[in-house]
Amino acid sequence: MTSISDFELSIALKVASSSCLEADVAEFLNLNTENFHVSPNVEKRVSRKLGFDEWKAFRKGFAKTVKIAMLVLVCGAGLFFATAMSISPVRASFFGAIVTWYNEYFEVKYDKTPAEENEEITDNGTAEFVAKKPTYVPEGFDLVNEYSSYAMYFCDYLNSNTDYLSYSQYENYEDGVDVDNSIIGRETLYLKDGAIEAELFIYENNKYILIWKDRSLILILSEGLELDEVIKFAEGIE
Repeated sequence: MTSISDFELSIALKVASSSCLEADVAEFLNLNTENFHVSPNVEKRVSRKLGFDEWKAFRKGFAKTVKIAMLVLVCGAGLFFATAMSISPVRASFFGAIVTWYNEYFEVKYDKTPAEENEEITDNGTAEFVAKKPTYVPEGFDLVNEYSSYAMYFCDYLNSNTDYLSYSQYENYEDGVDVDNSIIGRETLYLKDGAIEAELFIYENNKYILIWKDRSLILILSEGLELDEVIKFAEGIE
C-alpha cells in the first residue's frame, strides 16, 4: 500500500475541494429563478452588504490615513507648545498674573507651572526660600527698614524729599497681594531681556507698583521716582 505525506494529502484535498466548489458554483448559476420572488428587504440587505464589501478596502486605507494625520497633528501641536514655552513673552502669557478686581482693591496672584510642581523640595517638605536683594539703589536713597524671615523679605528706602521705594518678596505667590484699584493705567513690562513678565500699575502723582513672579512673588512700590529708575531697581534684584 502506497502512503503519502501530510503535505501531499493537503494538496490533494485542495484540488478535490476546488473541483467540488466549481461544480457547486456551476449548478447554482444554472438554477432557474424565474418563478422565485425575492423580498425587497432582502434585496436591500444584499445590496447594502455588497456595497459595504466594495468600500471595505477604501475604508481601511482611509482610516489608516486619518490615524497617521492625527498622529502628525498631535506631534505638531506638542512641538508648537514646546517651542512656544521657550519664548519668554509667550510662556508668560500662559502662566501670567491672575488679576481679580474688587470694589476698592484688586488681587494679583500666580498659579504654579508644571515645572514648579515637580521642583525638588527640601527634606522638611517645604521649598527653600532664598531672599533676592536689590543690587541697585537710586542715588540719594537710604535704607530705613529691613526684615527677613523663612518665607518673606522686604526693605524700604527714603530720600531727603521723602520719595519712597519699597521692595517685598513673598515665598507663596499663590496667596497673592491686594492692591489699591485706583490706578490710571496698566502695562506689561519684560525685565531682564524678556526673561520675566512684570505687571506695572500706574497711579497719579508719579506712583508705581510693579509685580512679577520669579520663584516667589515680588512687589515694588514707589512714589516720586521716574519709571526708568524703578525699572533699573527691578532689573538689579538678584
